[in-house]
Amino acid sequence: MLSKFCLALLLTGFVFVGCHSGQTEKKEEEKSKLEEKEWKPSDPYKNYNSDLGARKVVTLSDGTIVTLGSSSTISVPETFNKSSREIGLIGNALIEVVKDSSKPFIIHTRHLQNTARDGIYWIIAPATSEGETVEVMRGTLHANKAYTSQFNEPETLKAGEMVMINHTIDLMEKETFDTTEISKWKSNILVFNNATVSEFAKELENWFGISVTLNGDFSKLPPITYTFREATLQQILETISKGFDIKYSLEEERVVLKK
Repeated sequence: MLSKFCLALLLTGFVFVGCHSGQTEKKEEEKSKLEEKEWKPSDPYKNYNSDLGARKVVTLSDGTIVTLGSSSTISVPETFNKSSREIGLIGNALIEVVKDSSKPFIIHTRHLQNTARDGIYWIIAPATSEGETVEVMRGTLHANKAYTSQFNEPETLKAGEMVMINHTIDLMEKETFDTTEISKWKSNILVFNNATVSEFAKELENWFGISVTLNGDFSKLPPITYTFREATLQQILETISKGFDIKYSLEEERVVLKK
C-alpha cells in the first residue's frame, strides 16, 4: 500500500523534477491531447447531478445503481443499454454494475476508461484534479488511460485492488486497499467514536470529497461521539455546531470550522 505521502503526490501532482522548456512544452501538448480525447456521448444524453454535501442514487435502465457523492455528475446517453453501456463521470460515485455478458459497462472519466462486466466500483474523479482513483469492492475492472501516453499499459483490478493515476506526471499505480471503507460509505452510516475535531474534519473530507479547514483552538472540546444515518453534510454540520458550539461556513466544496 502506498504511504499517505506518496498518495498525496499522485493525487496532487506535486513532484520534484528538473525540467526545461522542452519538457514543459511536451506537458502542454499532452494536456491538449487529453482535451481532444475527452469522451462525449455521440447521442443526446442526460446529466444526473448531486448537490453539495448530499448523495443522489440513480438507477440506470439496465438495473445498474449509481450512488453519486457530493457535487458529482454522470452523463447517460439516451441510447444507453441498446447497443452499448457507456457513461461519463465527473466527481465521486459508487457504481453497482449489473452483469450483461453481451455488453461491457464502460465508465469514462477525464483520465481513465474503465471497463467492467459486473461488480461494485468506487471511483474518485474530481473535475479540477489531475489525479483519480478507482477501487474494486467486487468484480473485475480494466483501467486504461484516456489520453495518449508512451506508457499506456492497462491495469486489471480485482476485489481489494485499486489504481491511482496522475495525468500531470503520467503515472498510474496499482495497489491494494481495505474494502471495509467502501462498505461503510455504501451503508451511509457515518460513525464518530471519541473523535477529535481534527479526526472529525478528516472523515468529512473523505466522506464527502470536500476540504475542511480549522480556525481556532479546539483542544479543550470533548471528543465527538455520534452516529449519523443517511445525513447530509449540512445536517452533520448543524448537529455538531449546536452540540459543541462550533461555528461553520460552507461555500462550494470548502468547509471552515471556527472556534
